Amino acid sequence: MGQYWNIINIDKKKGTGDLGKLGVFFNDEETNHWVGSLLRPLRALPPMPWLSPDNGGYCASPPANCAPLLRLPPELLYIIGKHLECVEDRISFAATCHVLWAALAPILAPWFEHATWAGCRIMCLGDYMRDLPSDTLLSHIEHAELVQCGTQHDHSTEHGHSPEGEPQPARLFDYAYQHYGRARDNRKELGYTGTWRLDLQGAPHAALRQVLLVYPLRSGKPLVLRNLSKKVYVRSGAVDVLNKQLFAQDAEAGIANKEQGVGYCLGDALVCRICWSSDPSCAMWEPPEDLTRGPWAGDRFDVITQDEFGEKEDYDEWEDASREVCEVLRQCWRK
Repeated sequence: MGQYWNIINIDKKKGTGDLGKLGVFFNDEETNHWVGSLLRPLRALPPMPWLSPDNGGYCASPPANCAPLLRLPPELLYIIGKHLECVEDRISFAATCHVLWAALAPILAPWFEHATWAGCRIMCLGDYMRDLPSDTLLSHIEHAELVQCGTQHDHSTEHGHSPEGEPQPARLFDYAYQHYGRARDNRKELGYTGTWRLDLQGAPHAALRQVLLVYPLRSGKPLVLRNLSKKVYVRSGAVDVLNKQLFAQDAEAGIANKEQGVGYCLGDALVCRICWSSDPSCAMWEPPEDLTRGPWAGDRFDVITQDEFGEKEDYDEWEDASREVCEVLRQCWRK
């Protein structure tokens, strides 16, 4: 029947859940784009300036006629905010005024940090996997969790002990499926639907947009997918050139424009290098030879703009892997 796949974030213990067969979701132009978008770093939560009612300028402190709630010490306002479990409620409370925004910023900041996968170990696991890319992929604590899971729970394929009596660790695929949280497109939900539903306006709305709304992968803005573990990168411009070549190839084959879709993005460049399984089955016809033994599986990644990348002090130490990755994508086209 073929194996099923789950894209996971090892550091944050999050996963997409069952994506079905690789050949089905890989070219759906949604899944890989979403996962790639999670690699955009989020900016720090900005403060909101006080607006003076006299001349529209800025002032350094709240007005003297604050409501009684706002005269409470920031520590008490912080505690009140901590008791709000829903992030939308916390944002609504914080957006009430500048005092509450400043008091609740330390609560909101970790949530924004958790909404991004930038800098994390990412891999796309097939459920036929029996090994890991390297013995050093997992920390001692993470490996111990697999051993404990394999010994105590029967949802692991390798449940129990080896013939020698040694505890048999659970497969990472099983452990992630049972114990990882479900990844959500938090920025999309909060950045678009959320801000509209909360009816944020003025300074709170502008501040939230500054955090959440980064350049999407298909914005036309020059972006770079960086493999932070190997110091190699893929340019979005190279992927755009590949798309033009593939569309021209399809046109020669008589494939109508409406069937072409929007083509590949950096999310596809990511996924085609991070798939990992012990079995090559992937529901594709003549796939790339190393597709299911991805050389980047478990590495750390982010996506930044070309300008941001060029400003890095170690820019000259990075290697451009765009050509080899685009060749893998070419082999995956319409498979």
